[in-house]
Formats: sequence, C-alpha cells, structure tokens
Amino acid sequence: MAEIETRRRPEPRPPIFRQPASDAPDGARLSAREIQALQMLVAHGSVKAAAQALSMSEFTMKNHLTSVYAKLEVRCRAGAVVEAFRRGLIRL
Repeated sequence: MAEIETRRRPEPRPPIFRQPASDAPDGARLSAREIQALQMLVAHGSVKAAAQALSMSEFTMKNHLTSVYAKLEVRCRAGAVVEAFRRGLIRL
C-alpha cells in the first residue's frame, strides 16, 4: 500500500501592527460625542467633572466611555486615552 503524504497548512499569524485609523473598520470609528467625552475626561480627570462639563449625567458619560473602550479594543480609561492619542483622535 502506498503511503499518502499529507502536509499541514501553516496556521495564520495575527497581524504584527494594528490597522491605522484611516483603515479602521467602520465599527471602530468613534462618534463626535464619544471623542468629545474622551477629550473632557482627559481635560477634567474624572467622569463626574467631565459629565458636568458636557451637561450630561455620569451614567450617560459612562455609557459613552464603554462604547469607546469597545471600539478602541481597550479595557480601561488609561488605555482609551493612549489609543485615542496614538490614532490622532485627541491631543494632550
């Protein structure tokens, strides 16, 4: 009986670099209000102060930030600020 040679396909590798902001998928684009919320968070340092500056409740501010975290694929405020800065969405 002849042996059948089988070759394993190489597993796909994850990309080394993240996509630049201009090539980001539509789901990763922040709304103007989400960018504004992130900018106010940087400027004021707390959710409460940023929410007051934007005339919204803390609950609404936290909802905006939750959306930002998901779209930027981060887990915390600091990560969101760093990623937004890296993408050119905010300036320090």
